[in-house]
Amino acid sequence: MHIHLKRSASMAIASLSLLIVSGNTLAAPNGNPTLPGGTTQFFIAEFPPVTGNYLQIISSYSTADQFNDQSGNKKYDQDLKVAAQTLRLTTTWDKKILGSDITISEIIGTYVDLKNQIDTPYGDVNLNDDGLSDVLFEPLILQWNRGQQKQWQMVAGLGFVLPIGTYSKSHDVNVSGHYFSIAPRLALKYKFDNGIEAAISPMFNFNWKNSDSHYKTGNELTVDYLLVYHSNNWRFGATGYYYTQFENDELDGQEIKDSKTQSFSIGPAIQYQFMNGKGPLVSASWIKDVEAKNKSEGQTFWLSAAIKF
Repeated sequence: MHIHLKRSASMAIASLSLLIVSGNTLAAPNGNPTLPGGTTQFFIAEFPPVTGNYLQIISSYSTADQFNDQSGNKKYDQDLKVAAQTLRLTTTWDKKILGSDITISEIIGTYVDLKNQIDTPYGDVNLNDDGLSDVLFEPLILQWNRGQQKQWQMVAGLGFVLPIGTYSKSHDVNVSGHYFSIAPRLALKYKFDNGIEAAISPMFNFNWKNSDSHYKTGNELTVDYLLVYHSNNWRFGATGYYYTQFENDELDGQEIKDSKTQSFSIGPAIQYQFMNGKGPLVSASWIKDVEAKNKSEGQTFWLSAAIKF
């Protein structure tokens, strides 16, 4: 999800003209990619093997009381609250490509309701917006299962961020970044004999410029991770993400110094599958930022349900 600030004179006076208003589930001109860090969790390298259509509903609520500078120190106080509802539609095809065991297509869309109050020497600045964030479309994702017990699961996919979310140049803040991005991803999971599962999923974002604001977000890398214990229908452990930008952002073709964003988060996660491992999957997690540079430092609660339909 993207948050984009309007660069008005009043915001410049308040020293906010090039800052982000973002939490763990958000991204701005220098923030996180459209698919927020920490979203994949139990589904890293874990796509449904049975041909058909699947739906995952993800509810998240983020809060943050401070925004940090490029060194990770508090720059100003804020009261950020973000509620988001994500729908992830996945199709498993009956085709096998390049020797893969599973072939998938998916589309992910998120509705965001953002409220933020920023403390400044000139008084409080209130920034609110709601609407559809930009959509992530992944037409082709391949999963290979290898090893004597299929304990290795590997994924490669190619996605595109489509700038079709709610956006207006007249708004001081937008939940949509309003720019195109190419988003390839990889994923790897290993299942140990003792029930422990370890997984990692790097996803890149190669970004275009926002044609309305002339702002270009520096290319990004988000790495989701998972370490859990699997017992019968339960899985529980830790999840989180690491996020960084390879390059500074640009405005009107000029590089913005020290605008790279970086963050790391971790927290507990739990999942249960109904119908003796054959039914809906329900999971919950709480992720806390332990490092945040050029972004809000906060926390996010996630609740997810996945079903076949």
